[in-house]
Amino acid sequence: MKYQRGWQAENEEHYKAHRREYLQKTGNAGSKKYEKTPKGYLMRSYRNMESRVKGIQKAGSWTGKEILPREDFYEWALNNPTFLRLFRDYEASSYDRKLAPSPDRIDSSKGYALENMRWLTHSENSARAKSNAKLTRDQVLAIRAVWMPGMNSALAKRYGVTYQNIEAIVKRRTWRDL
Repeated sequence: MKYQRGWQAENEEHYKAHRREYLQKTGNAGSKKYEKTPKGYLMRSYRNMESRVKGIQKAGSWTGKEILPREDFYEWALNNPTFLRLFRDYEASSYDRKLAPSPDRIDSSKGYALENMRWLTHSENSARAKSNAKLTRDQVLAIRAVWMPGMNSALAKRYGVTYQNIEAIVKRRTWRDL
């Protein structure tokens, strides 16, 4: 029995290594092509939502919140005229990320529930998130002016945000226009 499990594990590692090599060689073309279909796009969108809720992607206001079941999300989206229109526009733009459909939580203090969701473009959703930011332009500039290594937690506490927010501000992953 131990021999068989060892053999399976060895084969599994071989398979994973072969799969990684194949995906690198092909540029993950199969998945990329599938993600350009409505169902593929929704699969990726749900996976991203799920990662946020579980705290896998990064911690934020969505971590630990409710998330609707996958099949309910697919059904809602595929029967939603706004999603269908946005997806057609996204396709017509040759998949310009700014025009990609983006599930938005209307009330960011709540989770991903049907009554709290709508579709916006990625660009609209990003602008909305920025307008709902906890920090002002002056606070962001002040953080950058005083920041030194090891200060993330203290600044986060001072401004009521996470240390990841401070890191993103300092590294200009957010508030790039300042």
